[in-house]
Amino acid sequence: MPTRQTTIEIVQTDGGGREDSTRSSLLVRRTALVGCGDAKHDGLLPAREKFRSTYFGHNRGFAETLCTG
Repeated sequence: MPTRQTTIEIVQTDGGGREDSTRSSLLVRRTALVGCGDAKHDGLLPAREKFRSTYFGHNRGFAETLCTG
């Protein structure tokens, strides 16, 4: 079986997805994945508002706290 190699490149951005070569500090954006459940509100809503279980709400709150900053 061949070995797969992954390369990760760090690119500084201005916060809007555009590359920013003028900044001297490294910008890092944290991302969290939150599992969802069967309990959902009807209609088209963003995922953070679509799922309504207490478990999802607690995990979403933790993820938002962890990734803020």
